[in-house]
Amino acid sequence: MLPAVNECCPPQSPISRSVSVSVGYELFYRRALREGDWTAVYLPAGTNRHTRKGVSTGRWQLFDVARDPGETRDLAAAEPAWLAELVAAYDAYAKDKGVVPLPVAAVPTTGGAKP
Repeated sequence: MLPAVNECCPPQSPISRSVSVSVGYELFYRRALREGDWTAVYLPAGTNRHTRKGVSTGRWQLFDVARDPGETRDLAAAEPAWLAELVAAYDAYAKDKGVVPLPVAAVPTTGGAKP
């Protein structure tokens, strides 16, 4: 099947990407950045009208999706330097793409990292 995929979409074509390329996304105040096997995810805490209760703690989380495709084991405490690098990459992505900042009402009032 790979030859058919490469024929349709050769490696490094505009519709494929290298594993070293970061891909950021944001939707309804949820933020994430994927780079290689790693994903940094920010889901606002369910503390106000902008979020749902029980969705998250309102801090950045880090997942190794190669080993944990269901994103069930947060590695933020074990890999703080890697998380900081991915969050910095997300911040650059957000600035470059004009991502709308979180409204004050959506920012958690109890702790949590900068979204």
